[in-house]
Amino acid sequence: AEETGKYIDAGMNSLFATWHCDDEKKKQKAIFCRSRAYALLMKAKELGQNTSGHKGEKEAIMIDILRRIGKFKEAQSLCLETIKNKTNKLIRDIINIQLMLIFKIVTLLKESPVKNNQRFI
Repeated sequence: AEETGKYIDAGMNSLFATWHCDDEKKKQKAIFCRSRAYALLMKAKELGQNTSGHKGEKEAIMIDILRRIGKFKEAQSLCLETIKNKTNKLIRDIINIQLMLIFKIVTLLKESPVKNNQRFI
C-alpha cells in the first residue's frame, strides 16, 4: 500500500503486524511496527488522506501507538489537541482513558528504580 501512496492502508497494515508481534511476544518487533505505523499515519495526515471513520478516530489510534512506544509527551499533546477539535463522546472518552494511562505510567516511572519504561507499556 505504501508503494501506491495509500499511507493510511500501509499504516494500518503495520499496526496489524504489531498485534501479531504482540501475540508472538516479540516486543522489539512490535515497537518497530508501531513506530512505522505512526510514521505512515502521520504521512497520511500530512497529505490529507483520511479514513471514513469518526472525527478524531485516526488521532485516537495514533495516541495509543505513541503511548505504547513510550512517547508520552507527544501522546499527551495529541490528546489535548484532539479533544479541542470537538470529537464525539466515545472518542473523547477513549482519549481521556489514554490521558489517565499516560499519567499513571509517567508517575510509576518517576517512582520506580527501573529505568526501562517498556515495563509499564
